[in-house]
Amino acid sequence: MQSTSKYNCDSDYIAGRNYNTKRTNGREELSTGLTNEETGVVNISDENNIFFKKNIDYVKGSRIGKYKLIKTLGKGSCAKVVQAEDCETGEYVAIKIIERTPKQLSDIRIYREALICSLFNHPHIIKLLDFFHTTEYFFLIFEYVDGQQLYDIILNKGYLDEDEARKYFRQIISAVDYSHRNSVVHRDLKIENILIDRNDNIKLIDFGLSNFYDADDLLGTFCGSLYFAAPELLLGTRYTGPEIDVWSLGVILYVMLVGKVPFDDENIHALQNKIKSCKFKFEKTISPEAQDLITNMILSSDARINLENVKKSKWTNLGYKNLTNNFMTLRKPIIEINKNILRALQAAMFFQFTDMERVLMQYLQICKGDKHSLEQTYWCKKPVVILYYLTMEKFNELNYKSIPIDIDTGMNTKSLIDITIEKQPIIIYNFVRFTNAKKNNNPYNLFFSRSVFEPEMEFLNMTKDVSLDSCNISEDENKKHNFPKIKQSIIKGLFKGIKIKNGDKDYVKNAIIKILLDLDITYEANEKSYFCSYSHSGVECHFKIDLYFNILLLEHYVVLNCLNRKKDNFKLVTELIKEKLEEIGDTSNYPENAI
Repeated sequence: MQSTSKYNCDSDYIAGRNYNTKRTNGREELSTGLTNEETGVVNISDENNIFFKKNIDYVKGSRIGKYKLIKTLGKGSCAKVVQAEDCETGEYVAIKIIERTPKQLSDIRIYREALICSLFNHPHIIKLLDFFHTTEYFFLIFEYVDGQQLYDIILNKGYLDEDEARKYFRQIISAVDYSHRNSVVHRDLKIENILIDRNDNIKLIDFGLSNFYDADDLLGTFCGSLYFAAPELLLGTRYTGPEIDVWSLGVILYVMLVGKVPFDDENIHALQNKIKSCKFKFEKTISPEAQDLITNMILSSDARINLENVKKSKWTNLGYKNLTNNFMTLRKPIIEINKNILRALQAAMFFQFTDMERVLMQYLQICKGDKHSLEQTYWCKKPVVILYYLTMEKFNELNYKSIPIDIDTGMNTKSLIDITIEKQPIIIYNFVRFTNAKKNNNPYNLFFSRSVFEPEMEFLNMTKDVSLDSCNISEDENKKHNFPKIKQSIIKGLFKGIKIKNGDKDYVKNAIIKILLDLDITYEANEKSYFCSYSHSGVECHFKIDLYFNILLLEHYVVLNCLNRKKDNFKLVTELIKEKLEEIGDTSNYPENAI
């Protein structure tokens, strides 16, 4: 198999590779590497600085904090990874050493990776155990994976048989599904970032290019490896997030089964054009089911299947009774906001989310109003809410009665105004230290039944997981309150609304509900509007419908407002609803029992 080029990033975490290592002048001990327990600043000797800066594999016996270095596992242009031993426990770890740059964006990516890998709890995702820093370096201490890269396995075998590939692929999509359901897109999925341990199970690594995604806020950064990059990245098209991971998963599956990448060319511009075309050939005969799955994953973004369809595909489930397990936590509606957790998150995520309290308070009010609403399902997918759930799960895992005072800022201050980007490493250090204060299995996994967000007795009456996709809400509930109310107006709806030519208020509501059902649009009615969700080409569009009655013209108007930035989908659904309203016409053409 031809090697895959790196594009705008490095494969900087490689476990189990047999690199040629060497000692430097036979030195055994260089530094004790003492760590300031309050700030996470580790003291590095001048000799160790030479080791980090120069292209040396390792210096046996040198230390970073309490970790004694053993050997180099891998290195890139801006980082290297070394195997080390925890001098207190004797456990092996992998330390990712990243040289700090003047670019603030580079630091932010490190903070984000540290937070994600410290909060995530999945058997196939690498765990962050510790975090240190100096003025020149970041040190991310990960669990050590004793194994090899998927890249090496394919390189040695040429390609994988379909049963072996299927086992790995199911574990990979389990990890990616968990990540997506926690509003994180990886953005650098490739065979070099998948490790196979001694038990023949995968670990997904290197979240250095990952980011939180929100349907309301499209991403636009190009990152990743060219051979595995989706065409919209090369075209500079803004994207939601999960769709680019699905493309990369399709390329990974192709490489596992065929032993080559689907797009290749010595000329980088020619390679980019091939990727943009989405046209490729299968260089080796594989099963029709595998071909069908790969073909539907390596497509333009508007035609590409989503991860849920990948999970349900025939090839993915051959020989298995159940769909892949994503190990998602059982999350219930929150009944109050833990102010200490909120403050800790505000400090830790200061570099990205500045309105955490507003979002969480709004979600809390929605939970109090209706614990099983479609609106709640929409809000619980927002990154801020997800982060709160993840942190609360860690908080309760540790059985703390109160949160440590120093977790939020690591400083003697009670003002978030004092938090600056310069103080961020100290905050991240304290946050990571908190999440790993007790190393045990997170009880909030698939097999844990009690929720931390509600009293135990109240939980017994709860059956619905807010993380699950919602279906249409009971019509009886909506009818009981006769929601939404039709608002009287003189101006609203006149210019942007869709006019209903005939009919009273009951006719208007019946017409709207019939159209929503006909178009398979998930909805619920609250006092003010219909809250709706429409899926097209694997991408959801959220919008609301308000009803107005013009008291001067004596006409009803239907007004649609987009709640996220899926403008193309919103335009499509608006046209569909308008077309349906025109088809219905006046009340004489509307069936009495439409719903």
